[in-house]
Amino acid sequence: MGEQAEHQDSDVAHGSSSRSACRKRRGECSASATSLALRSDGTLWGWGSNDHGQLGNDTTNDSYSPAEVSWPATTPAFFYTLPPCRVIDTRGAQGSLAGPALGAGEQRTFVIAGACGIPSGAPSVSVNVTITGPAAAGFLTLAPGGQPLPLTSTINYAAGQTRANNAVLGLARDGSGSFVVLNESVGTVQLILDVNGYFQ
Repeated sequence: MGEQAEHQDSDVAHGSSSRSACRKRRGECSASATSLALRSDGTLWGWGSNDHGQLGNDTTNDSYSPAEVSWPATTPAFFYTLPPCRVIDTRGAQGSLAGPALGAGEQRTFVIAGACGIPSGAPSVSVNVTITGPAAAGFLTLAPGGQPLPLTSTINYAAGQTRANNAVLGLARDGSGSFVVLNESVGTVQLILDVNGYFQ
């Protein structure tokens, strides 16, 4: 959510997605981009820039009046382990969870519910993300299907590298088990995704 400012009072905690310091006033914390306030009743309110969907209102429209942020269902989530399983490997023959390699600048959607024991409706999975054979330097960003891409990458790489990174990968809120991957590179890259558990 970004850096969190000091509490102005016992009722509200404030924060901002901007990297600049908040200018503290009574009852709000404002910054150059996006501001958030957590009320004592547990509701989150946001206002400001929303070009990446950071206000959490399922749009990319700016809002300069505080509006309540929509939270996903707050039912408890438990972690269930799975035997390590290769759910995606783009080095294989062409298929929905296989090849071809991710193209330069390509954004691709994968649906992994039902594969490797991942149940439909799982909100997130524990994965190992591996890239290999990149033709040029770049990075991959993975995000739940139907949601704005985050501002941070999942894995970075140089040309010719093989690299891996652990991640908890969110899946689409509609229960479809989908996620998107964006290849921010001028060259192709192979993606390998191994799953070892899920939350539900």
